Formats: sequence, structure tokens, C-alpha cells
Amino acid sequence: MKNRSHGVLMSLEESSIYISLKQVRQHVFNAQFNMEKGARIIYGTPLLKNIGKSLMYFTLAFEVQEDKMKYLLLAIGYFAIVRTDLDFCVTNNIFHFPKRVKKDKDGKPVELSPEEQVSSEEIALFAAVAKADCDMCRWQDKLARGKTICG
Repeated sequence: MKNRSHGVLMSLEESSIYISLKQVRQHVFNAQFNMEKGARIIYGTPLLKNIGKSLMYFTLAFEVQEDKMKYLLLAIGYFAIVRTDLDFCVTNNIFHFPKRVKKDKDGKPVELSPEEQVSSEEIALFAAVAKADCDMCRWQDKLARGKTICG
């Protein structure tokens, strides 16, 4: 389906929110393999389900002209659960992302600060989360003010 945004015909697959939500889903899917098997069922599966629900409601908000705000708020609500659960998983070290290792010219490991050791996978996951969150809130604001063609 096509939708109009800023006067340009746009498909769902071209939407930055849709792309970001799919990226979050892919990063969480990959991050499951950095968890213990028991944690995958407790944390990984519900995370993927809630991302799926957020994607579903965003798709409805994008495609259905009536109740656009209702569906977007549901998408944002499920995504808030995802953000909270991801924060919990990282804070409690449930995801075991590999740490960055820097080597000198001789191939010996160099001491890095904790900030420099953060995995690029973890950075990519939270960058996608931040982008999806920011874009959904921005679209919500535009819909509320009636300043979007597709709303």
C-alpha cells in the first residue's frame, strides 16, 4: 500500500519508522544468541513478540486512514515495553555482547575504558531503538497537530 507523506507517495517499506522497527527486530533476534538459553525464552521471545505487535500497529496506523492515532499510540505503547525490557536486559547483563578489543601494532590488547569496550552490536541496537522512538513520537506530534498529509 502507498501513503502520502510530505506530498510524496511513499510505501510502508520506505517509512523510516518501519525500517527502524525492522532493524530493532533483527538486532534483538541476533542478540538472543548472546543470551543464555534459559534467558531466551524469558526475555528474547517476549521482546520479539512486542516488537512484532509494535510493527503490526504501526502498519495499521500507516495503512488505515481512520483511527490512525489510535493505532500509532498502540505501536508506541508496545515499543515502550520493548525499550524498558531492553534497558533491563542490558542493565542486568542478560545480553552478553562481545566487548570491543583494540590491539596495538604488535597485536597485544590495549586497555580500553568501559565506554570504549561497548559492543558495536549493542550500539547499533540502541541507535535503531532511538531512531524508531524519535520518529514515532515526531509522527504522533504531527498527527495531533494535523500537520501531515497522511494523517
